[in-house]
Amino acid sequence: MAWWNFLIFGVLPILTVIILYIVKSKMLWAAPFVSTALAFITYTIALAPISIADIFNNNEWRVFFILVLSMHFVIVFVLTVIAYFIAYILKRKKR
Repeated sequence: MAWWNFLIFGVLPILTVIILYIVKSKMLWAAPFVSTALAFITYTIALAPISIADIFNNNEWRVFFILVLSMHFVIVFVLTVIAYFIAYILKRKKR
């Protein structure tokens, strides 16, 4: 597995949700968008020999890129829902 796959599907989603939860839990809804933007930046760095124009001009690359970013968004969305649920349980236990 390439380093960028592990970073995009493992590290970025978890770190984004944790950091936004710790820093400002009211901004947790932005975690999927922030993490997907970071994944896009990571992909542009990892696929440096291929320009973004080439990716969107080539049909195979475009489908791959959109599929991967969509999958990443769903992963982070699920993690965000789990974080909201944990926050709800912790807040209920606090009372």
